[in-house]
Amino acid sequence: RRIEKLVPQRGVIVHRTIHCFGAGESDVEMRLPDMIRRGHKPEVGITASGGVITLRITARDCDVAKCQEQIAAAERVIRDSLGHLVFGDSGDTLEQLVIDLLAKRGETIAVVERGTGSMLAALLGEADTARSVFRCGITGFTSEESAMAAVRELAHPDFVLLADGGPMDDSTGSPKSRVGFSYLGEFHERIIPAITDSTITRAWVARQALDLLRQYLMHAH
Repeated sequence: RRIEKLVPQRGVIVHRTIHCFGAGESDVEMRLPDMIRRGHKPEVGITASGGVITLRITARDCDVAKCQEQIAAAERVIRDSLGHLVFGDSGDTLEQLVIDLLAKRGETIAVVERGTGSMLAALLGEADTARSVFRCGITGFTSEESAMAAVRELAHPDFVLLADGGPMDDSTGSPKSRVGFSYLGEFHERIIPAITDSTITRAWVARQALDLLRQYLMHAH
């Protein structure tokens, strides 16, 4: 009782996290200029790791229901503002989302990667706990086409996912990396800026490949 009297107003704190990929931290902040500012209610913090942007919503009020109302309103604004950049919340990961989407379709995947330290295969292999989706991976290839052909012959996957950390030079002379996937005889690709720091490149390129496939699967009919 004496402690309660020393605290004039009791309340609760509720947190929620939202994960995004496909834009830098500064770009996300520009899309949410009012929400990130100090003093906004609820508070929205932003952090970045391995290319994944995490928004942490913190609501403080007198009861849980009011906190949840604040968080729901903030989440709607975030999702409306960021659109396809949002891929999940709490413990969601790009690799788990891709595995789950493929499992629902009853399809399988293999990977071909270079300059990633086999990170793409490691991420998918760890996410596929049922061992029903991820077939195998080839790393360190010299010929992209022969590597993709080899993995098809070896594992007969529905999708072959490519992550090439390169870097390669485009027409402007800027170093680039390349990700893509083949499916039903068609190849879809994404050219991305290369990162000189190899420790960052591995996660960046691997997750770019996962995100490219994630967006295709989310919009496929």
